[in-house]
Amino acid sequence: MAGFLLPETYRSFSSDLKKVNNDHNWLVSKYTLQVDYRYDGVDRYATKIVSIRLINGSLIMLGAVALAAIIGVIMLLWYIRRRRNAKKILVARKAASKSNPHAKHIDIKVIE
Repeated sequence: MAGFLLPETYRSFSSDLKKVNNDHNWLVSKYTLQVDYRYDGVDRYATKIVSIRLINGSLIMLGAVALAAIIGVIMLLWYIRRRRNAKKILVARKAASKSNPHAKHIDIKVIE
């Protein structure tokens, strides 16, 4: 593609990109863009190479959702276990108070 570029202005050129390798980088991808240009009246071309690294956002979001789900399951299991232990203690206290209604302090040991 060719075009004139005046001082203090810019020009945008669009170009089709093609796949150059079959690397399957799931987390980080590296892209390299090479531009060859020359100034009017100069026969030599100058080259500008830019490398860009992109992070796969969908994979990171999937990992965050999976981590949140794991934390949620752990908290749910902790909550269920806590409620079961509280019920065992309540049943043990009721049973102990029936056997000795005048006791002021009852020691309870829950065995799982």
